[in-house]
Amino acid sequence: HWRRRWHRSGGTPCTNTSQCTSLGSGAYCKLTTTPWAGFAATPYPQGFCTLPCPTGTCAGGYVCAGGISTYPYLFNEVDRFCTTPCTTTCPLANNICIPVTDLFGSAPQRGCWMAVGTTNPNPPPFTGGGYPNKAGQRCTTDTQCANPPDPVLAICATAAQGFPEGLCLASSDLAPPDFWCYQGGGVEIGLPRSDGGVAWYCNGTCANPGGGRITTRSGYSCFNVTRPDGGTTGAPWPSCTSAMDCGGSVPLCDNTTGYCCNDAGQCANSF
Repeated sequence: HWRRRWHRSGGTPCTNTSQCTSLGSGAYCKLTTTPWAGFAATPYPQGFCTLPCPTGTCAGGYVCAGGISTYPYLFNEVDRFCTTPCTTTCPLANNICIPVTDLFGSAPQRGCWMAVGTTNPNPPPFTGGGYPNKAGQRCTTDTQCANPPDPVLAICATAAQGFPEGLCLASSDLAPPDFWCYQGGGVEIGLPRSDGGVAWYCNGTCANPGGGRITTRSGYSCFNVTRPDGGTTGAPWPSCTSAMDCGGSVPLCDNTTGYCCNDAGQCANSF
């Protein structure tokens, strides 16, 4: 069966392309990611035989992994290549079953790819297309915030949405773990979603966490964020302008600090 031939020839580790000839013309042994321009390749836990799939399809029901807005792409893999389909587990050690096609599609297909991030106690180094170093900058459009590892993660929170002069954010729901944001010089913030969950974004930083208005960004205050290591970092966020901005248990806007506060002087100055 084709599936058995794939597992025998392509589902076991390889060290050179000559071991992959049974897969047919164009087969090769993939040992590292094909990285973004200017960035170092990430080694795979072991090489594996595969076929390229530039048109997005693979024979025999196998999955074409990679391409923009996929997990491999986020983690420094520009290539599109055939991988073993899966539902929960994978035949190769250090591989996991994850969505490997377009994450913004209606039903991303699952395939086997190297374990990354928190799923692996010894993850490969993240040397993807770069860090979200535009987070916190001024903007008017999403494209002004676009930067590696994937342009679709870029968000401009605009003045019309209540963000004076615009604020670049990067969605980190689909991105690598927290260090991706922090190594880019930013800070990760969580905002409540309408379904009761939390949406995560990489934001810029400010120098005085919980210390009130930011002198260099009119209309913003510096909010306190607790980092994964227990330390604190400041994140810029729009200052309140009136009691209308302060619902629930903090009904008053302190115009000096830009924070919402209650009658006892307790202010919401943290994410």
